[in-house]
Amino acid sequence: MSQPTTTKQAAPKLRTIKIGKPIYRFKKQTNEDGQKQILFEVEYPQIDPSIKPEHRFMSAYEQKIEVPDKNFRFLLIAGEPYVTIAFKIPALELDMSEDKFVESWDA
Repeated sequence: MSQPTTTKQAAPKLRTIKIGKPIYRFKKQTNEDGQKQILFEVEYPQIDPSIKPEHRFMSAYEQKIEVPDKNFRFLLIAGEPYVTIAFKIPALELDMSEDKFVESWDA
C-alpha cells in the first residue's frame, strides 16, 4: 500500500532580528468575589502599530527549560520583533468569562 503524498508546502517562516525584551509589570490581587487575579502589563515601545501582540497558555510539559511541574503553567506573550516572554503561573482553573478575562491592546 502506498502512502498518499502531499503537494501542499509549508510557508517559509520569516526570521526577524529580535531587539530584546519588552517592558513588563504584573500585579497579584484579589477581586470582590475572593478570586485571585493577575494583571499583566506589557509595553512594546518600538513595535509596528499594525502588529498586535499575541498570547497563549502553555502546559509545563510543553516547555523544555525546567523539569515539568503539574502545579504550574506558562503564559507566553509575543510581539515581533521582541523576544517572547513567559510568566510561570499556578495551574488553577481559569475563569475565561467575558467580564473576568480581559485583553486589550493600545496601539
